[in-house]
Amino acid sequence: MNQSRSIRISIILTSLTIIVTIFTGISSMLSLNPFPLVSYYIIIALTIASLIAALISLSSIRREKREVFEEELVLGEAQEADIEKRLELEKQELDRQRLDLEKDRVNYVLERANKMVDTLHPDIDQRQKEAIVNALIPNLLQLTEANAVELTPQQEQNEV
Repeated sequence: MNQSRSIRISIILTSLTIIVTIFTGISSMLSLNPFPLVSYYIIIALTIASLIAALISLSSIRREKREVFEEELVLGEAQEADIEKRLELEKQELDRQRLDLEKDRVNYVLERANKMVDTLHPDIDQRQKEAIVNALIPNLLQLTEANAVELTPQQEQNEV
């Protein structure tokens, strides 16, 4: 039974109870009611029926509220899963960008080390060049780390 139908039934039964109560009261006052006990039974039956209809409509309202809550809960969980998925994808993209940046940094250091050796010692053989480049790489990598580069107060003033 849907909610609006239960509410309508409850209202109708309550209205009938009120009408019968008024009719019984008027009949009793005018002494026109030959069966006063029957009228009271009718009033009691209508009151019980209207209470049952009201309880049914309350039950229906609670059920609908529970269903809405469960739907919202499922929707919230789906949104949470979607957010977690997007966060994971963004994390993977950041990791990829960090790796690309690190690869570019290492390539830059190799390129600079080779260029330094070529500039300072243009006529050395390949084996000596490799040894010097290998010696320079750790220091140059350390210099290119974001945390390792600190500006001195004099450098900061020059940049301003």
